[in-house]
Amino acid sequence: MSHKTQHQEKKIAVVKKHSSKKIVNEDGVRLSTKLTPKEIASAITVCAANKYHGTWVKVLNEARTNGLKISFHNRSDYPKITNGQGYVYGVSADKQNSGACYTLNDDQIFIYDNQTELGSITVDKMVKYLNTHNSAGIVKRLANDVVLGTADNNSNGSSTTKIAGDRGLDNAPAEMLGTWYSYDNHEKATVTFTEHTIEETEDGRTVTTELHKMNPDRDRGDHDQDKAYWAKTKHWATISKFKVPESKPKDNKLYYNIYGWNETAGDGEFYALHTEESQPVLILAGGAGIWTDAVYWKTPELAQKYAGKKFHDLRYREMD
Repeated sequence: MSHKTQHQEKKIAVVKKHSSKKIVNEDGVRLSTKLTPKEIASAITVCAANKYHGTWVKVLNEARTNGLKISFHNRSDYPKITNGQGYVYGVSADKQNSGACYTLNDDQIFIYDNQTELGSITVDKMVKYLNTHNSAGIVKRLANDVVLGTADNNSNGSSTTKIAGDRGLDNAPAEMLGTWYSYDNHEKATVTFTEHTIEETEDGRTVTTELHKMNPDRDRGDHDQDKAYWAKTKHWATISKFKVPESKPKDNKLYYNIYGWNETAGDGEFYALHTEESQPVLILAGGAGIWTDAVYWKTPELAQKYAGKKFHDLRYREMD
């Protein structure tokens, strides 16, 4: 996992229902490749509507009024979808299954309509396409109305797989849900907790990690030579509560340890809720000393305001 996995348009051309015309705005706004998870979902929707029309245009038109809902589904519910890793991301303007969906594999995006692959594109090429087609403004506006992690009413709700050692999806802490922001070396980083995933975006790349429960009798090294197993589980992790031992310097925060599904060495990552400057923050820590690596805030403005600041009640690597 990475240590680091919003806009008003002046004029937007109206896209008719089932129209094949390009979606255009004329505000001169441009996108960068450093997109937040919500901007990525919005960008994929606008790009797919531009390129493939049909269902995606219908979803986009409805989302401009009702907002965009991104629901997460297990691959077992979509047997015809073979490309990408992890979840299938359903896209709709309500909680019903529209048929529009996509999958991810690092920075590669695979776009589908009713399990038929329409095409694929990288994040960099998608951003270039949207800027070339003057669609950045609608992407940014729509991103303000994206809801991540909603349930699909047409899903069977299955959270288990046939992967050895898997007991199904695990839940992220409810109090951590949503997007948190940090600035490091003048670059924005985000971490987004949904019900069953952690999405980390840094340097223009987004890594999505699924949280799974592991059978207690599984040895994490059981499949270290099984390439197929690794390919299916490389973006999985377990989550567990962690309190710093009394033998360590005093630290009363309740951490959640995120540990890679196939990880056999190291300490994983640690997240904890805390308060700084009278604001709720999310602490990212790591290493044997549970040292603070980053402080995430609820808004980009707060993150930029306190960028680089060291807080006296947090422990950093250089202190030991």
